[in-house]
Amino acid sequence: LVEGSTAAMTAALKSAVDRKEWIAVTIWEPSWMMQKYDVKFLKDPKAVFPPPQSYYWIGKKGFSADNPHAREVLASVYVPLADITAINSAVNEGKTMDEAIKDWTDSHADLLKRWENIKAE
Repeated sequence: LVEGSTAAMTAALKSAVDRKEWIAVTIWEPSWMMQKYDVKFLKDPKAVFPPPQSYYWIGKKGFSADNPHAREVLASVYVPLADITAINSAVNEGKTMDEAIKDWTDSHADLLKRWENIKAE
């Protein structure tokens, strides 16, 4: 492993791909690099690297009881990792985050409509 910045790693990855050489880099998901380059995750049988991270919604005590509909929406909203990667890739290619999100929401109107119709239990 070579210590360096994300920019240096990305440059090394691009250079290796351009030369059709093997390279191992520490890429994460979601990342635009996953979409731009034909990369594969290596197995880590000795668990050298940490496991994937999880993300959690955190709210004040009593939020769910006070806001059952908001709680249901937050619990039900799901954006596939591939879509997040595509949004990140669009930003890397020059779109603003707002433009990339608008493109995604425009092409997923049916999903957004389902989120709007989520009912509180």
